[in-house]
Amino acid sequence: MTSNPDPNSAQETPHSEASDEDQAIPDLQEFARKIEELWEYFQIYLRARWNRNKAAWRDGLIHLGLGLIMALLATAALFTAVVFVFYGGALAIGERLGHPWAGYLVTGGGFLLFTGLGARWMISSLRKQSLKKKLREYEQTIRQENEKFGTNIVERAAAANRN
Repeated sequence: MTSNPDPNSAQETPHSEASDEDQAIPDLQEFARKIEELWEYFQIYLRARWNRNKAAWRDGLIHLGLGLIMALLATAALFTAVVFVFYGGALAIGERLGHPWAGYLVTGGGFLLFTGLGARWMISSLRKQSLKKKLREYEQTIRQENEKFGTNIVERAAAANRN
């Protein structure tokens, strides 16, 4: 244990520690104030981002609603035009045949006939496209098997049937 020969230096040390503590408290208070200020700025930033996102969603929903209304109006206008064409055609055919009901029958039946034929043609073409796609996938699988194993399932099945 060493003793300090200068009695004033021993007293200086506690005095300087106390002044450091006194200085640390305002520094901590200033730090806490700055953290609080940063937190407030962060909350303002988050609120601004939230409000921006809400506005973007609201604008998107408004545009979606207006688009749907416009689509409905366009569909209604097109439907009305088609009805007028069929009605006029039915009247003209009915006048030509001498019976108004015959014109309605011919146009209605013709519409149903062409709609049915069109639907059948679309279903047929979709089936053909689907079949072609599946064939391409199977051919790709066979090529990959040939590259990877040197043989494929078709060759193995043919060999198994020969035995």
